[in-house]
Amino acid sequence: MVIDRFNHGLDDSNLYLRIFDYLAYELTTSNSWLRTRFFDLLKKAYLNTCETFYLPVSNHSLETFAHLKRDSDIASAEYDLYDGKREADGKIAVILMSTPLTIVAIEAITDRNWQFKSDVENNLTAIMQLSQTDEKNAVQVLLVSKKLWEQNKRLPEEMANYKRLRNHLRHERNQQVLFVVLFLEDLLPLFEEDVSTY
Repeated sequence: MVIDRFNHGLDDSNLYLRIFDYLAYELTTSNSWLRTRFFDLLKKAYLNTCETFYLPVSNHSLETFAHLKRDSDIASAEYDLYDGKREADGKIAVILMSTPLTIVAIEAITDRNWQFKSDVENNLTAIMQLSQTDEKNAVQVLLVSKKLWEQNKRLPEEMANYKRLRNHLRHERNQQVLFVVLFLEDLLPLFEEDVSTY
């Protein structure tokens, strides 16, 4: 099992960090096959996000994911991309991917609970600025553990983040920047397939 390649007595936070580090390395190398499969998973996660929060799926969003998959072999990626002047407004991303038409900004939370203000709202401001500057579509990705996502929804102090995100997505958000909740656990089959190709 691919999980055994990552989990050697690690606690959850270190396991998730190892999964993310593997993803970051593979996306920033010339592994175009993995990028293609990643974009497939990203589209599936987007549709799940829309279903979870009762959001419409637009033709624009489907076209964006079709373009990502089509251009996966020429996609570029940078890891841990942020600088001091953006800290007040949020990081652009932990991984920033770019194709001729679209940027994908991935914020990974591996060692703490996610926060709406810092991990979604502030980052959106920075992503929108970059999208407008580069004249590209944008996809904002919150990469978190499904286990923690479900556990924390039962904690009263954490529910505020989910309610704020729900209201933001339904009523406040600029729909030109797509939003995706992607679970770290859903990436494991991707790595298993990647290993089997060698």
